[in-house]
Amino acid sequence: AVVSTQSTGEILPDKILETTYECIDTVVAAAGDQGIPLDKIEGLGITNQRETTVVWDAKSGKALYNAIVWLDNRTNETVKKLVAATPSKTATHFQSIVGLPTSPYFRT
Repeated sequence: AVVSTQSTGEILPDKILETTYECIDTVVAAAGDQGIPLDKIEGLGITNQRETTVVWDAKSGKALYNAIVWLDNRTNETVKKLVAATPSKTATHFQSIVGLPTSPYFRT
């Protein structure tokens, strides 16, 4: 359930939630198949692409918009303007302070 164009990348938040529940159900079932009782499962680690962002409404529990994924670069023009405004005019101007270059995807 990906919604993307050449410069954007989004995932439907409900799909993330659905697959998370499916993962939990699969792990719990596999543990049961191995004789591990549900009350003995103390935790389950789940990760995604980490830079994917979803904003959820605190009251309704619904996503306010699609998840924005790491490859989304719709802020390219904004980043170019910010870089142009630095004294060195380079994406690495603040890197020694913050550890990363200025980029729509900070790990470039």
